[in-house]
Amino acid sequence: MVPENPYPASLNDFDTVFDRIASNHEALGVDPERIFVGEGSAGGNLSAAICIRRQAQSKTLPKAQLLIYPVTDLIFSHDSIEELAEGFFLSNENIYWFRAPYLEEQTALKDVLISPLYSQDLSGQPPAVLVTASFDVLRDEGGAYAELLKRFKVETFLHSFDGYMHGFVNMEMVSVVNEAIIKFCNDFKKIY
Repeated sequence: MVPENPYPASLNDFDTVFDRIASNHEALGVDPERIFVGEGSAGGNLSAAICIRRQAQSKTLPKAQLLIYPVTDLIFSHDSIEELAEGFFLSNENIYWFRAPYLEEQTALKDVLISPLYSQDLSGQPPAVLVTASFDVLRDEGGAYAELLKRFKVETFLHSFDGYMHGFVNMEMVSVVNEAIIKFCNDFKKIY
């Protein structure tokens, strides 16, 4: 874990877990053709990056990717970073603080395994469902990554939820959150 184990430790761990699940699929009762990756925020970054890396290494790709308000641009160059800088759970101060221990080498920010949004070719990537929230500093980069996937003909569903903020999928006490989750999960069923 960061900060003791900066990049690429988390990505390497993720790749190892994926391989172990695939190679032990019978014992785990898992269909090896239906292993997907997905998570929110930094986990969304790792999910996108693992797909890119596995493709570059000619390894088995996940069946699909579920990217919930993912970090796709660690340069933090999009308008929502400043527009929503504070007051909505995740601040831009937080994201810079999280980035610092993750990367020992700040010059690598445009590496596609760190910032997937800088990929030059996403052809052949697994289909994706991307989820963004209107009051999230990561909103614009998530939307931009969905558009980049679409540009390379990757089947992609983008769900932009107005009135929501970063972390909303974990806010079970908010009555409409379940409706939002059902909505993007219905599209995920189409690709999974």
